[in-house]
Parts: sequence; C-alpha cells; structure tokens
Amino acid sequence: MSKNNAEAQNADSFDIYVAKLAVAGAAVVVLGDSLALLAASLALQSLQQSSSDPPTPLPQQPDEQIDYLIRELKQIKKMMRDYKA
Repeated sequence: MSKNNAEAQNADSFDIYVAKLAVAGAAVVVLGDSLALLAASLALQSLQQSSSDPPTPLPQQPDEQIDYLIRELKQIKKMMRDYKA
C-alpha cells in the first residue's frame, strides 16, 4: 500500500511540476505579447507623427549621418518617455 501512495505522490509532484512549467510558459508568452504590443503602438505613433511632418531628407556626409542618428535616437527616447507616462 505504501508503494501505491509513493507512486501517487510522485504522480502528483510531476503534475504540479508540469503545471508550474505551463504557468511559466504562459508568463513568457504574455511578456512577449506585451513587447509586441509596445512595438506596434510605437510604430503606429511614429507613422502617425511622420505622416503629419514633412519628409526629412537623409544626410549624405558621415558627420551629418551621425548627427541625424543622434537626433533620431533622442526622438525615440522622448517617445518612449511619453509612452511610459
């Protein structure tokens, strides 16, 4: 009889372990979906803003390209800050 009890406890422990893995997997999926939602909303916001702004020509010189990228990064940083608020 104790052998049956031990087997039942092992089966219960395994079921609990599997359930915990399922919860962890679901949490990872929710996190991934949240990141995808954030990226999509930022892309939408950027598209809406860029549709109202006149197009900016891309710079040709390396120094101008660096300045352009810095401006773009600052704009993305500002958008992220505004999104969190």
